[in-house]
Amino acid sequence: MTRFAIHGVARNLTRHPRWVMRVTQFAIFAVGGVLAFILRFDFTVPPQYRPHLLAAFCVFVPAKVLAFHFFKLDRGWWRYVSIRDVTRVAAASFAGSALGCLGLLWFAPEGFPRSIYFLDFLLCFGMTAGARMAVRMVFELSRLPNLGTKKRTLICGAGDAGVTLLREIHQNPA
Repeated sequence: MTRFAIHGVARNLTRHPRWVMRVTQFAIFAVGGVLAFILRFDFTVPPQYRPHLLAAFCVFVPAKVLAFHFFKLDRGWWRYVSIRDVTRVAAASFAGSALGCLGLLWFAPEGFPRSIYFLDFLLCFGMTAGARMAVRMVFELSRLPNLGTKKRTLICGAGDAGVTLLREIHQNPA
């Protein structure tokens, strides 16, 4: 993918960020739940566990949507994601999985596989954090200066101020 293609993708994502975020998160929640079953049963879900899959889908997805809304992770700019945001994603994924577990205790058919709870949490967290980091990488790659105009720079000093200055130089090459 060329630099101009990356810039075009980044520009298109900023036009409608809120609905893009919500649709992406919803898709991740749905795929995460189904993928948890697929991984649990070695890529073939037995017919007797398909009602469990449907119950998990109907409970986990709304529970995670509510948790991510409560943690205010359905708004904001993913291109500025930080470690603090990733910890909030972990907390929201855990809260959504815990809420989903409580819901499944009442609504799931007998014999629900317990490993699904953990697999769903891991997949949901990994995919939501990974999607946010991927968006940040796309935006950072789209803002890279031309390689021909690079200047060598020495930053004297250490610690947080030097790291902040380096980050600002990368984000604002002018």
